[in-house]
Amino acid sequence: MKDIMSEEKHKNAQEYEWQETLRWERSSRGRIKRIISEREQEKYYPGHREGLTTNLNQFFLNDEKEWLKFAKSIENKNFLEIGGSYLGASGLWNFIDKRHHIDPLLDRIHNHIEKIYEINWYDDVELHSGPAEETIEELVGKIDGCIYMRNCLNHTKNPWKILDSISKYATKGCTLLLWGEVTHPNGGDIGHSDVCQEPKEIETFLKDKGFKIIRNVVHGGPAGVVPLWGKDYGCVAVKE
Repeated sequence: MKDIMSEEKHKNAQEYEWQETLRWERSSRGRIKRIISEREQEKYYPGHREGLTTNLNQFFLNDEKEWLKFAKSIENKNFLEIGGSYLGASGLWNFIDKRHHIDPLLDRIHNHIEKIYEINWYDDVELHSGPAEETIEELVGKIDGCIYMRNCLNHTKNPWKILDSISKYATKGCTLLLWGEVTHPNGGDIGHSDVCQEPKEIETFLKDKGFKIIRNVVHGGPAGVVPLWGKDYGCVAVKE
């Protein structure tokens, strides 16, 4: 399980991500407030409905019935998000009682939300502010509902260790919702690195770790596909 970033590059990538997070938040305050208001009004809220990259479109075939069936099946189970950043699914899917979130920027993110907004959507989430490559023993064999990781692998030092930890956290029947870019022009930049050269490498790894692929997903979905720098990989899978 080879690192895709050196220690120095990973440190720089984290600072890059933090600055990008701040830039995004400053330009999105109205939208963020609207999304949180929608979350408060709608029990089974899938996330914002604007654009092509919504959870409903990407993971649930742009089908409200497909989403509701899934949402109701996990509301009394354990949920884990990895790399959800400022406005992750763990903060939006508050119909789930037991939610965990792993992200090395969470301490800074949580404090920033407290300063800017009247509500902190991560207050009821168990936050693990640290690298996802390090397995959290208290979560091993405990996630029976869903593990969610979107747009994360190519920002990490070692995505293969993260995928290995995911396989340890997931119990039989746990759903994995995964998507991310895996290649970039010239191998990436300060904040991104190639995960592998062929997306099927990730699928093979997941199958070897006991996941059954239910369907593959792309950036976008039935409502339309979004152009990317390079190749991507995504799936809905279930731990067997």
